[in-house]
Amino acid sequence: MGMILQPYIEQFFASIFVFLILFALIAGLFAREKFIPMLDGFLGVILSFFSCPFIYMRAAVLSMADYRSKSMAGDSFSKQYLLNKLMFFMQAALIVVSIAVFAGNLTTGWVAMVPTKELRDAVRAQESTVLLEKADLQKLESEVKQLDEAWAGQRDQQMEKYTAERTQKIEQLGKNNSELANLINNVDTQAKILFAKIEDFQTKNAEAATKEDLDKTLYILNDYLNKLRVSDGAKGMIKSYNDNWGSLMLAKIERDSLSENELRASIQPTYKKLSGQFEELNRDMQLQEARLSELRAAAAYKIHKFLLCILSGAIMFMLLVWLFGLLIEVLWSAINVSTDVKEIRNSLLKSDNP
Repeated sequence: MGMILQPYIEQFFASIFVFLILFALIAGLFAREKFIPMLDGFLGVILSFFSCPFIYMRAAVLSMADYRSKSMAGDSFSKQYLLNKLMFFMQAALIVVSIAVFAGNLTTGWVAMVPTKELRDAVRAQESTVLLEKADLQKLESEVKQLDEAWAGQRDQQMEKYTAERTQKIEQLGKNNSELANLINNVDTQAKILFAKIEDFQTKNAEAATKEDLDKTLYILNDYLNKLRVSDGAKGMIKSYNDNWGSLMLAKIERDSLSENELRASIQPTYKKLSGQFEELNRDMQLQEARLSELRAAAAYKIHKFLLCILSGAIMFMLLVWLFGLLIEVLWSAINVSTDVKEIRNSLLKSDNP
């Protein structure tokens, strides 16, 4: 839009510049030594356009003040009685209408400047909402901060403790399985052969990366163990060995895939919930503050609108007084001319008939 209007704006200012130069040249050429008085008179003419309506309005108001005395002075015997009354009515109407127009613009400007009650109530309600959410946010922030500080002080210790517990468990289970392996291999040849197959399968699947992979491996082993045809004693020891192996592998996975977040969740079970609530409330708080800023901007006093209405009211006031004031003065002039003609005629008649 600015690019479209740019050529017209430049042409407008260029025209003003050329006008001022030509005006100065022509005024200087004709006025010469009276150039300054000419400028003063020119400025006075321009200012009189704005002052004349108020001077006329003052005269019209004073005319209303003298209406009763003029009426008692004999207007009722004039042949232009109703016409004179009409002129006074027109002056009175001009005073009322012009002031009413100006008052209407002032009222419109005031209404446009002052925010509505609904908007002010909305701002107060939004401010209350923001204050409540700020209090909740500060409370949550304090709780989360306390948990963060507590975790920062014990993080390394807890992670070392977790790793040490898993390592100790792995070593103990490995020791238990070594003893069970010796016992199983000394039971009988059939149990020893079947146990060797199980050990071989466990060795091949010892690199299980996740708990899900380990669960699948254990499911296959348990199904195989249920079908074994060995003595109950050997079968029980093999099952114990398999359970220990599963626990040992799980401890390795937990130790090697140690996650700080998972460890923290086990030690501080409320942290995840509180931090989530804090982040959600913080996002909502930002939205509420943005909404409050919008409402405050909408509820701000529009002083420029009030000033524009005053300006437009003053212009309309002056135009009304100029237009209808000129009409009234023309009609008064016509009445005065007819009165003067009548008096001249009567004087001529008297001079012809002494």
